[in-house]
Amino acid sequence: MPSSQLGRLAIAASFALATCGSVGDPLPPLANLPTPISDLAARQVGHEILVSWTWPATTTEGTVARRLGAFILWAVDVPGFGDPLARETIDSYRREALRVEPAQLGGHGPGQRVNVGLPLSAWKLGQETVLAMTASNRSGRDAGYSNQVWLDPRPPPQVSDWAEVGVQANGVALAWRAGDHAEEHDLERAQGEEGTFERLGRLAGGSFLDRTAVWGETYRYRLRSLRASRAGWIEGGLSRIVEVNVRDTFPPPAPSDLRAVGTPTSVELSWRGEPDGERAAYLLYRDGEAVSPLLTGTTASTAPVGDRAVEFWVTAVDGAGNESPPSDPVTVRPGGSGPRD
Repeated sequence: MPSSQLGRLAIAASFALATCGSVGDPLPPLANLPTPISDLAARQVGHEILVSWTWPATTTEGTVARRLGAFILWAVDVPGFGDPLARETIDSYRREALRVEPAQLGGHGPGQRVNVGLPLSAWKLGQETVLAMTASNRSGRDAGYSNQVWLDPRPPPQVSDWAEVGVQANGVALAWRAGDHAEEHDLERAQGEEGTFERLGRLAGGSFLDRTAVWGETYRYRLRSLRASRAGWIEGGLSRIVEVNVRDTFPPPAPSDLRAVGTPTSVELSWRGEPDGERAAYLLYRDGEAVSPLLTGTTASTAPVGDRAVEFWVTAVDGAGNESPPSDPVTVRPGGSGPRD
């Protein structure tokens, strides 16, 4: 075969090998539509509307959602809350309440939480509103609205102030004066100067007894005022912080039913101790002077009275050293016990 024919065959074979691996026409470019946001949240705190959401992690095509155009918060004013709005309704009545471009969210990216504060002055007080958000690509297209959130802006509750704070035998007593529009309060407590504030509870009244306070500890308390709205609780400001040193200065109850029997060699005494888990011991008094060490039981024996009448009483002493009032006294006369005074 002539060499020219061999060359033409080789070229044809190489072309066939180059084209047999083709998979078809080129694919269209990716749309890069971020997946719709599913965790939009909004609440009123004081004179701000706090809005938060998570930056979508992927697009509808499964790629990382980096090439975003903007996050847009849409508001639809409604006469009352009910079922979720249809997309067509939002499209027809929406107004743009917020637009955030990725460049404004330095340090944020796919999968991270975004938090934005809007001034209350931008909203009509008392106007119930439904919020929804879209995340668009750089061409302005989106894959749909987020979940819907209700908003009912109102004048926020004013800061409440403390009326009385003190330590009682059974806990820390707290009372406050509610600020305007404050319907309930979150009571928060921190232990020590460096402790973190934690909520003790949500309270509708104007006072509270903290029975969980521990003797010898220091606590700080503060109040956050709350106002109800159809969209949930509106948070007001925090009260000033009050610090309480919980010190046990409360004596236990006095012992009762003191009895005494005098003999030629001793005086035998017994009494009833009131139930009190903090009591440590008792002291026996003879004619106004303590004549015993701290006694852990409720009986005692002491020297005879001699040739004159002697008066006895008992006190209780708790673990903090607080001493009770004296029991009713009993008088022992020479030769036996006398009538109780």
